[in-house]
Amino acid sequence: METLAGRHLVEKDVQTTLESHPAYRFSDLVVHRISDGVCLTGVVDVNDDAPDVEAVAQQISGVERVLNQLVTCGKGRVR
Repeated sequence: METLAGRHLVEKDVQTTLESHPAYRFSDLVVHRISDGVCLTGVVDVNDDAPDVEAVAQQISGVERVLNQLVTCGKGRVR
């Protein structure tokens, strides 16, 4: 059984990783832990050549599934 502190650590790791990625510019990024992964909400401006946001988030230990609810602005798109 996962502890509240463990859930928060996964959320924080995903948020830090995504916000520091040079291909993304987030506004109001919120990361919530769900069963086997995370749910992402907020607004993102993404470069055309950016990797899939799901693939980046899944690099974090404990994240197998990503529910992507991000709204995209700009030329790029979240795949």
